[in-house]
Amino acid sequence: MVKISSSVHVRLENGLNLRKEILETALRASELMRRFKEYKKENKEKTILIDKFKKEISNISSSLHDLEFKELPREITKKLSLPEEEIKQKIAEKTVEEIEQEFEEPITKTELEIELESLKSKIENIKI
Repeated sequence: MVKISSSVHVRLENGLNLRKEILETALRASELMRRFKEYKKENKEKTILIDKFKKEISNISSSLHDLEFKELPREITKKLSLPEEEIKQKIAEKTVEEIEQEFEEPITKTELEIELESLKSKIENIKI
């Protein structure tokens, strides 16, 4: 632990401007840190969703294969077959909607965001 025995005071010209610049720099740094945390969180969510998507695609393709070759007679499968592009598009649309529903969360402010707002209000109140 560091013990401070005495403090030193210095008078600067344009002290308010310097103080304001320091506060603005600290504000930008904390904003950058918050954005980086959000980026890391979103990147993790993205990889999880991509893995889920790949698993679902493989399940769908295996189910489709089973349906075409095991459960339906040959004549019906020829009539029901769709082009691969249409199948992929329908699957992609459905999964995007499901993903959006899964991750809809109410927006709450973290302690860092509350502190950022208080610093912003302090900077605005400084008169030059």
